[in-house]
Amino acid sequence: NAWYGRTQSTLTNAKDFAKSFNSRHLAVCGQEIQLADAFGQLKTLGAEWLALMCAGVQAGTGIAVPMTRKRMNVIDVTSSWDANANAGSLIQNGLVVLTKDRLGFRIERSVTSYLTDDNPVFSEVSANESLNTCIRDLRNFVENRLGDPNTVGIAALVRQIALTRLNSQVQAGIIKAFSETNLAVVDLGDRLRIDVQVAVVEPINFIEINAEIRRDLT
Repeated sequence: NAWYGRTQSTLTNAKDFAKSFNSRHLAVCGQEIQLADAFGQLKTLGAEWLALMCAGVQAGTGIAVPMTRKRMNVIDVTSSWDANANAGSLIQNGLVVLTKDRLGFRIERSVTSYLTDDNPVFSEVSANESLNTCIRDLRNFVENRLGDPNTVGIAALVRQIALTRLNSQVQAGIIKAFSETNLAVVDLGDRLRIDVQVAVVEPINFIEINAEIRRDLT
């Protein structure tokens, strides 16, 4: 997926900016960041530099590793709007924002700009990465059968290749699980279609605590 940043002047502009893309393959930033240059001088940089840093975080972590709550090495973050106070509505509108706590700045949620519905996979950078990597990896290992004659047994061979790769993906943490029962290769003459149900790796965005109050626990 891609990262795109452009400094936004108002809260409304920031929301409209992210909503205008509506793509599961694009994450959007709108805050300026302050860094120290090689000479120790403070520099304020546009949101495109924050997007670049976020892309670096994604590239530097494993497949499907959430960027939520990852710390960013910035001195300050500036915008005309309060990211902490408006984090929820900004995220709901498809914008990745840095918020601040007592330890510094962190990515509040690594969301994509996908807003068509509340699909939990398409709206999360890491879950979408899990899905995309699953398909890309699987395709890489079955494409070497292109050019083979479609003889008896070729569909079963491709299914075995897919089964092996999907098991490897689960072990590597690329996907969470898949249905071996529903894994099928359909013979369509000059093409084969792999049908598979997969559970991608989703981020833990919330932890709920359900405490039942009792007077006597004996």
